Amino acid sequence: MSKIPSDFTEQELIDMAQNEVDRRGGLESVAPNIVCLDGHRFRVNYDVPQHITERLEALFWGDKEVRYEEIPEELKAYEEKDGDKDKKLEEDKANPAGKHDDVNK
Repeated sequence: MSKIPSDFTEQELIDMAQNEVDRRGGLESVAPNIVCLDGHRFRVNYDVPQHITERLEALFWGDKEVRYEEIPEELKAYEEKDGDKDKKLEEDKANPAGKHDDVNK
């Protein structure tokens, strides 16, 4: 008769999970698509040029707290506005999974 999860100790469950992770390999990391600066959301990676992503991430990870007024205008062009989510939802409906222009860029 096999054991059910409640029959295992917490340590046995942890060990089993770790063995499974080791067997399958580690999880891949996923690049973020948004960074938040001074309460404003900015798109990064995916549909954003690499040099813009690098500048926004440098501000995000920097030691100094960034004020919105200090963000260069060319970076503010990548700020996510309230209507952007609705536009993205419509785009997703029009282009089912895997059919976006920005996939694998």
